[in-house]
Amino acid sequence: MSHLHGRRRLAGSLLALLACLALAGCGTLETNAPATPTPAASVAPTSAAEASPTEAPPATPAPTIADLAWQLVDLPDAADVGSIADVVALPGTVVAMAAGGAAGEHGIAWSSGDAGATWASEPLPGNTHGVGRSIAWGDRVLTLGEGDGDCAHPAVTKIWIRDAAGGWKAAPFDPLMCAGGIAQAAAAGDHAVILGTGAGDVGFAWSSDDGLKWTDRSSVFNGRMPQGVATDGSGFVAFGAGPFPGPNWSARSADGSTWEEPVPLPGLAEGSIIGNPVVLDGEIAVFVGDPSGAIGVLKPDGSDGWRSELTTGLTRETLSRIVAVGDGLVALGGGDAGPLAWISADGVAWRPLELPPEATESGTDAALNGAAIVDGRAYLVGQIRRKDGGTSGSLVGALWSGPAELLQP
Repeated sequence: MSHLHGRRRLAGSLLALLACLALAGCGTLETNAPATPTPAASVAPTSAAEASPTEAPPATPAPTIADLAWQLVDLPDAADVGSIADVVALPGTVVAMAAGGAAGEHGIAWSSGDAGATWASEPLPGNTHGVGRSIAWGDRVLTLGEGDGDCAHPAVTKIWIRDAAGGWKAAPFDPLMCAGGIAQAAAAGDHAVILGTGAGDVGFAWSSDDGLKWTDRSSVFNGRMPQGVATDGSGFVAFGAGPFPGPNWSARSADGSTWEEPVPLPGLAEGSIIGNPVVLDGEIAVFVGDPSGAIGVLKPDGSDGWRSELTTGLTRETLSRIVAVGDGLVALGGGDAGPLAWISADGVAWRPLELPPEATESGTDAALNGAAIVDGRAYLVGQIRRKDGGTSGSLVGALWSGPAELLQP
C-alpha cells in the first residue's frame, strides 16, 4: 500500500503544480531572510542598446497531464493490424512486432530511436500466419511466429532476425521447423536457443550462432515437454514438465548445444509453468501456478538448486505472461472485466498497474501482450476495439507510450 499511497501523493503534487502554472505562475519562493535593497544606478546608460532590458530566455513549457499518462501512438502502416504481439528494448531503440492483413499473412515491425517521438515501419520478409514472442539479442531482435513450409501439418515455426541497422531476415525453411507448437527463445553472447513442445507433445530444442541456421539439440528432452528457457551468467536454463506423472524440472547448458540431464524442481513443482522464465537482478525466476490458484516463484538458492516462495497479489486464472521491464517485473493478464496488469520489484509482492483508458474501456476485447522501458519511456502493446472511424468496432493493434515511472516498481 505504501507504493500506492506514494504514487497518489506524487500525482496530487503534480496536479497542484500544473494548476499553479496554469494560473500564470506560482510566485517566488519565500525565505525568512530580510530582503536586501537594490542600490540605485549611479551612471546613466550611454546608448540605447545599454538602456534596453536584457531579453529573457524562452520559458520551458510546463508538463501537462498528458505528459504524465499513457498516450496511444498512431503508428504508420498499421491500418490492417489487429494486435501487436510484443515489444523489445534495445540499446537506444524500441521495437514492436505484429502480423497484419485479414489472416495475419504479413509481418511488420515498428522502431523508434528518439524516445518514441517518431516511428518507422519495417516489413518482415516472407509470408506468415502470425507473429509471437520476441527477445533482444544484444543489438539484434529474434522474433518467433508461424509461416509456410513443406510439413505434414500447417504449423511451421517461423524465425526472423533484425540487425542493428533495422534490416530483417527470415531463417530459411528447415525440416526441424515442422515441430510446430509453442516455442520460447533466449539468447546470450554468440548463442541463441529455441525450445518448446510441438505437435503430439514432442519436445524440441535448437541452437544457433546467427539466428538463421539452427541445429537440433532435442535428444536430452526425449519424452519431456520443454516449456521455457532463460539465460544467466552461467549459460542457459530450460524448464519443463514430464514425463508424466513426474514433476516439473530444470536443465542447464553452457552454450545451448549440450544439455545436462534435467533435475526436479522444488516447491510448487506439480503445478504448471507460467509463460517464459524471466531474469531479475541477474538471476532467473520461474513462475509456477498451483492447481489451488496460488502462484509460486522459484529462484536460485546459491547451491545450484532452487528455492520456492509464494507470491502475493497474483492469481493463476488471470495471469498469462510475466516480463522483465526496467528494474522490475510486469505481469500481464485479464479476466471477465478486461485486461489486467501488475508490477513487482522482487517477483514476490505484486500490486496492480494503472492501465491506459483505451484498454480498460474495451473490456474483454482488449489484451496486453508486452511491455518495455527504453531511455526513460515506457511502452505497452496489445489490442483494443476501435470506437470511431470508418471501421468502427474492429479490433486494432495498440501501442502506448508514457514516462518510465508508469512501469517502475
